[in-house]
Amino acid sequence: MRARRHAILLAALVALAFAPTSRAMPPGSHAAQGMIESVDHAAKTFVIKATKERQPRQFVWKEYTSFRKDGAKAAPVDLRAGVEAP
Repeated sequence: MRARRHAILLAALVALAFAPTSRAMPPGSHAAQGMIESVDHAAKTFVIKATKERQPRQFVWKEYTSFRKDGAKAAPVDLRAGVEAP
């Protein structure tokens, strides 16, 4: 019984030693297009309804998030409900 327990432990250790490592990747950036439905500056979120999607999508921005308007940098205070995000 003891030998069997050692064999199982050894098999588990070998399996862990050869298991592939996993890595977390940071989220990639992407452009959001559609009509801005709502903006919550306190929670740093906005909801946008894309023309080709059924459901609106909620986005969260961080300190390092950048916004662009007509190719120039824009501030999060420029986000307003009812504005088209091309």
